[in-house]
Amino acid sequence: PTPLRTLGNHPDDGEPVALFKGRYGPYVSHSGLIASLPRDMSPDDITLEAALPLLQAQEAKGKKRKKPAKKAAAAEGAAKKAPAKKKTAAKKTSAKKPAKKEAAEPAQPAAAAKPQPKLVKRSAAE
Repeated sequence: PTPLRTLGNHPDDGEPVALFKGRYGPYVSHSGLIASLPRDMSPDDITLEAALPLLQAQEAKGKKRKKPAKKAAAAEGAAKKAPAKKKTAAKKTSAKKPAKKEAAEPAQPAAAAKPQPKLVKRSAAE
């Protein structure tokens, strides 16, 4: 996501602290740690000094920083996974015979299964 603006660099590590507009409202982010702005705090008026306590409170709650995925590490992980796929493809499987299907009994027509009794017309006089 593109930040609305950068508030400044964090005093501890020099990484930027940025303001974002999110789905659930504005928030500040620093090295993957995210803190939502309170409703009474306007995104236009937020400063670095006001954002630092919010980030510290999130860290105190036990929220961990999300480490950004490194492209080099992802490429190495993909390279390591590729040989594993080759090894699994190289396994020999025993030839299996297809399962025999049980022959279903042939369906009998309703007329052949049970003969219908003939209807006899009776006269109204009887």
